[in-house]
Amino acid sequence: MYSNNKCAIRIGNKHTEFFTQKRGVRQGCSLSPTLFNIYINELAVQLEQSTGPGLTLQDRSIKLLLYADDLVLLSPTAQGLQQHLDLLENYCQNWALAVNLTKTNIMVFQKKPRCQEHRYQFSLGSTALEHTMQYTYLGLVITASGSFSVAVNALKDKARRALYAIKKKFQNIELPIPIWCKIFDSVIQPIALYGIVVEEIQRGGIFSGAGVATRWRLHGNASEAEVL
Repeated sequence: MYSNNKCAIRIGNKHTEFFTQKRGVRQGCSLSPTLFNIYINELAVQLEQSTGPGLTLQDRSIKLLLYADDLVLLSPTAQGLQQHLDLLENYCQNWALAVNLTKTNIMVFQKKPRCQEHRYQFSLGSTALEHTMQYTYLGLVITASGSFSVAVNALKDKARRALYAIKKKFQNIELPIPIWCKIFDSVIQPIALYGIVVEEIQRGGIFSGAGVATRWRLHGNASEAEVL
């Protein structure tokens, strides 16, 4: 399949001469996620088997959240998180991976994050990592206080914008009420309710106690209905 693969770069209506592809896979190739999972799986195994503690969730230790090339490291102690970071650095060195440091931050979870002095310093290799009060993980805004009010407000605004855009597009067309309900259920509602399971878990008190986390990314995205 890739034994004699040729590529060219297209610029407008023109393209370069074809050259041999010596690494990587074709864009959209079904092999890409499978190969990446095989490539990155050992990192998850090493983190799970490390002696560094993870956060406790219903009698289970959670040390990382891994979705594609997006990774969150979790630990209830500063020493544990630094241990995870050191393991990540070693893995990247061994497997020629690069961490995007512009998207790598430390977040300390506590009830009054404004009072935290960030007395703990963390590093990835020789690079000191910056602290942040919030970041967007998989489209959901996470804050250091553990509150989802910022995320809820962001989803409200996004749902309203989507509704107004649809109303503007069909402003000269009288659509039946059932059609508007169908549009609302299939377009607006998924936006407004995105991440609601996480919010309900947080309200139920499953996530409790203090913890620290870091996020990184590899190089290798009715017509008068009222929303909320």
